[in-house]
Formats: sequence, structure tokens, C-alpha cells
Amino acid sequence: ADFSKTRFYLLALCVFISWSYAALILSLGPTTAIDVFGLQSSAYFGYIATSYLLVAGVVQLTLPRFLKPEFSLILGLIAQVFSMVIMTMALEDGSVLSAAISLALSGFSYGAVFVGGAILVNKMSLAAPDWHAVSKFYFIVYLFNATPLAAGWLADKMGVFSALLASIFLFMAIYAAFSVLALWLLLLKKA
Repeated sequence: ADFSKTRFYLLALCVFISWSYAALILSLGPTTAIDVFGLQSSAYFGYIATSYLLVAGVVQLTLPRFLKPEFSLILGLIAQVFSMVIMTMALEDGSVLSAAISLALSGFSYGAVFVGGAILVNKMSLAAPDWHAVSKFYFIVYLFNATPLAAGWLADKMGVFSALLASIFLFMAIYAAFSVLALWLLLLKKA
């Protein structure tokens, strides 16, 4: 694969935003699960988080056998938009079933975006070994660790429920934009 800084940054930012959304859910999720969905203990949210990450892991192990990485990434981005729409409805209705469906779809998305982005960056890095693309990729992606700080600050200012809804709407807009950019840059521009 040819090396392109534009493509590299798009891939890194797609994975960054995917991991950031996961961090948002995992940081504001326990309080939301109790307040909105009536979960009896925040400890139960640990099972939810584990399930979310297990779905992501299974997708990372299996999806490359069925889809090219470009399609995996784009499918994950689009699936995450649908996941956020479902989560927004679940939050408004207090529907545990909708929240569970959203989280399962979100775990799928997390895995698909990561495996697609990582495979493409690894392939690209071979064309420019002196650029250290893989190291830069993970540096950018791991900036997601700032998300819980921002989410906590926002929750203190607006309340957890409002902060979560506002963040989901922001993430939806970013995901929609990245979906269009990825579709154009990874698939249409090649044609």
C-alpha cells in the first residue's frame, strides 16, 4: 500500500474517535445505568463493560477473515452511528433492551474500526518505514485517555444524563463526517 499522510491521519483519527466513544460509555455508563436504567449496583456495569469489550475482541479476531480492512473500517463507522441513534432512544425511553442492542452494536463497531484501521496502517507503514507510522498511530489513538476527564468535567457542568446525550450527538456528527471521508478516501478515490 502506498503511504499517504492524509490517509494515515484519517485512520488514526477514526480509531481515536472509536476508542473515545468507548471511554465515554465506560466512564459515564455506571451512573447512567443506575439513574436511567435502574441497575441496582454500579458493579453490575462491569459485566456490561466486559461484554462490550468481548464483542469487540471477537470482531477483531474474526472480521478480517470476511472483509477487507477498508470495508471493516467503514462498516464499523456506520454501525456506530446507528448504535448512537439507538442509545439516544434508549436513554430517552429508559429501555434496557435498546441500550443492550446499542452496546452490542457499539462493541462490534469498536472492533471493526480498530481492526480495519490497524491493518491499513500496518500495510502503509511498510512503504515508509522511516516515518514510524505504527508508533504515531498508537500515540494518536491513545490520546483517547483524555475522554473520561472531559466527560467528567461536562457531567459536572450539565449533569450526567445531559452530558451523555450532548456527547453522543457530538460523536454522531464526527462519525458521520469520518464515514463520508473514509468512504471517499479509502474506496471511491481508488476507483
